[in-house]
Amino acid sequence: MVDVGAVSELHGIVLDDEPHRLDFYDLLLVTRGQGWIELDGDPVPLRPHQLVVTSPGQVRRLHLAPEQRPRFEGLVLFFLGPFALDFFNDPFFLHRLHFFHQHRGATALALEAQRAAWFGERLLTMRRELRDFRADSEHLLRAVLYELLVCTNRWFAEAAEVPSEALVDVRLLRLLRLLEQPDARRDVNWHARQLGISTTHLRSLTRRALGTSPGALVRASLTGEAKRRLLFSAAPVGAVAASLGFDDPAYFSRFFRREAGVAPTEFRGLPQPAWRPPVAAGEPVRLASGS
Repeated sequence: MVDVGAVSELHGIVLDDEPHRLDFYDLLLVTRGQGWIELDGDPVPLRPHQLVVTSPGQVRRLHLAPEQRPRFEGLVLFFLGPFALDFFNDPFFLHRLHFFHQHRGATALALEAQRAAWFGERLLTMRRELRDFRADSEHLLRAVLYELLVCTNRWFAEAAEVPSEALVDVRLLRLLRLLEQPDARRDVNWHARQLGISTTHLRSLTRRALGTSPGALVRASLTGEAKRRLLFSAAPVGAVAASLGFDDPAYFSRFFRREAGVAPTEFRGLPQPAWRPPVAAGEPVRLASGS
């Protein structure tokens, strides 16, 4: 399944201020209004030209002031994982990109006006094709979707000042998949064994391709999942620790404090992020076709 819609049409998917864990991929281009969104507990600004990407497993919560809710608009492209596996004919395609399944970078990008307009026009092309589906529509949709994802990958790489080439080493792609199922019992040695390489080779691989160590990736994945379970479930800290493979809740608390800067109980009790959009919200995205 793949679809493109306006935010105002997707109340249960985007305009929902309750936290929910995603089971699909999506790219949101803000075209009008302002607010902010929590992704796994981290605040991300929403203003015109902002592109926000999310992956399955992430927890999202939208924050819009009452006066902003009727003004807020954008375009959303979303699709399910099984669709992507079949559509791209490459089980690792989405892991090759710099913005999905992030254990290593940003999930939002402020686009230049020209890029935002181009991105919006391509989304509208897909929406029109999906609503007037023809025998050859699949080919057009595949071409436009590839173009959108490759260009988005280049923009994220440009912003991060890293090479834009997609990740190609299958061992690295397998590692990123393994990191989607965090468990404290799965250390760097375990991941290296699963990949059939030495820990030294794994360190060299991640340093060269991602600019970080496998240990940092493992810890970031585990900490991210711990934050989700602490923020968006009522389970006791000890139960959260056990669910992530920690036999000792005290060790989990020390690990979490070292990685997140606060103890689990403190993190759960923190007020909502204090970030608010600036007064100047930016110009709406100008689309020739209208949104």
